[in-house]
Amino acid sequence: MGSPLLITTLIVNFSGLAAAIWLGWFVLTRSPRRLISWLTSLMLWSVAGLFLNIILALIPPSTPPAIPEWLSILLPFWPVGVMTGGPNVWLQGWSVSLAIALWHHVTVLMRPGNLNISRWIRIVTGYLIAAAAIWVQANTSLFLVSAPGDPLYVNTLKAGALYPLFALCLLLYTAMSIRNLSGSAHSAGVEISRTQYRTLLIATLIAGFTAPISVLSSAMGLPIPMVLISGLLCISVALMGFGVANYSALMEGRTIRRDFYFSALSIVLIIIVYSLISILIVSIYQVNFSIIVFVVILVITTHSLIDAGRGRFVRMIFQRKRGQIRSNLRELGTPRSEEEFAASINQAFHSFCESVRATYGMIFLMEANRIRQIAEFDWPHGRTQVYPDDLYRDDVSHVSPGQFGPPFEEAALLIPLYKGSDQLATILLGRPINGVNFAKADVELLLHPSDLLAEFIFSSRLIADSDPIGRTVRETERKSAATSSDFVEVALVEDALKNLYDFAHLGDSPIARLKLVQPYLSKDSVTHVDKGKAVYQLIVSSLEKLRPEQDAPRDPIPREWHSYLVLHDAYVEDRLNRDIMSKLYISEGTFNRTRRSAIRTLARMLGEMESSIH
Repeated sequence: MGSPLLITTLIVNFSGLAAAIWLGWFVLTRSPRRLISWLTSLMLWSVAGLFLNIILALIPPSTPPAIPEWLSILLPFWPVGVMTGGPNVWLQGWSVSLAIALWHHVTVLMRPGNLNISRWIRIVTGYLIAAAAIWVQANTSLFLVSAPGDPLYVNTLKAGALYPLFALCLLLYTAMSIRNLSGSAHSAGVEISRTQYRTLLIATLIAGFTAPISVLSSAMGLPIPMVLISGLLCISVALMGFGVANYSALMEGRTIRRDFYFSALSIVLIIIVYSLISILIVSIYQVNFSIIVFVVILVITTHSLIDAGRGRFVRMIFQRKRGQIRSNLRELGTPRSEEEFAASINQAFHSFCESVRATYGMIFLMEANRIRQIAEFDWPHGRTQVYPDDLYRDDVSHVSPGQFGPPFEEAALLIPLYKGSDQLATILLGRPINGVNFAKADVELLLHPSDLLAEFIFSSRLIADSDPIGRTVRETERKSAATSSDFVEVALVEDALKNLYDFAHLGDSPIARLKLVQPYLSKDSVTHVDKGKAVYQLIVSSLEKLRPEQDAPRDPIPREWHSYLVLHDAYVEDRLNRDIMSKLYISEGTFNRTRRSAIRTLARMLGEMESSIH
């Protein structure tokens, strides 16, 4: 049984090795098109090499009877006589200089502006210094050389003649990396970007402390435990993982936290299983204990690649289907007759349904006085009467088996087609061929094509000749109900939001006549502008009711905040839609659906509050 320091050092380095290798693969496989992701992954794997050095020095591999020449190809960073030079020689292996050069390159790419000549010179010089340090360390004793002693302490590595020069250069590049991150955080225009840079800055500072500690120990012979260096690097890797999971740092787009934690947990469980099996093999067949380290490296690598390959295959199929259905829908022209409209939309709808393997599908048009079926896919029952209330939805919704009566008992998905605040039509899909409900990926596949179908229906002359466009049975009912005290039209609320700071316009709005406005009016409020200010206060205070009863949202912002933030940022803060979409990490289609649903919710709230006043 080893000493407590030995066991602690092995656990810390083993954990750091696994975390660095896995995080490198996670960043690379989730964001493979970004140069920053590639450089970050290489940097993390370089840091993993430092952990590997220490582990091999503490539990060195057995020396084979005959050392083949090709073995040097697998150990390019270690000295030539590493297999016969004793355990401490393993500490001279993977150099930290490569990780520093790579991370400096990453931080330069994060700076605003293009790569100018000065930045390129610093990047290339950093790689040249790293290459020189690696060669000198592997082939000479001028940088660092191992000495007899306990590998649990940093002073086992003795400083060579060129050590001060290389140490100064590496410290300089660490300082430049810190400066780059600090500048990026200062110039970032979005809070989440500043948080990303600050997290990475803290991680760099913590890792940077290893340099002066190494200098003190190697140059001055101070017996500093190796676990201190490993622990600081582990904290740095953990902070980078925290930044990736919570702030999507180093990633292109948004990190799905559930994917991050699921991947991390699955890797941990796999490592535990393989480690236990390896320990059993070591004890039975008397294999060297260091084999476990290489098993873990291979396990993380193979499972990460398999997971990424599976996800890539699914996305490839998804994108191919989405491209095909978009192409079919974009080929639709404006029909000149009802027959041409029916032929065009049925052709497009067949592609729509086949993409998710629906058992059947139907499109119902919402006209002024009726619900009319205008397209179908594999529907065996002919024309069918449906109730309007069954087809009105604010957003896509799943239908439980048996929720609708015959012949729709196997309906599984309902997709409303909107133009503005008016629901033009509804798509009703039967269950998928091989399931009861549609998967989330299937729903996402249909969102944009459904918007294209809505545009086609809206622009067609058949709908243009309706009386009028988008006027539905519900609209007719709303007209008769508009004078009642429990109803506020969605169009009126949307108009008020769009003109939120035009008090004169708000004063002329029908909302100004609601009893809800009265508490916001003083005795001196006699003009229409005064009424407009009261409407403004009513809308803003009502909007606050959509705010989740929580503290300020964390980044990335949870979904329950989206409805409130879309309306608040778009109308109260008057921010650009693209900035809101970037802040929430949502597409334009999702943004429009969220805003439409939130406006309808706000209108319903106003109606309910109005009806509660006696």
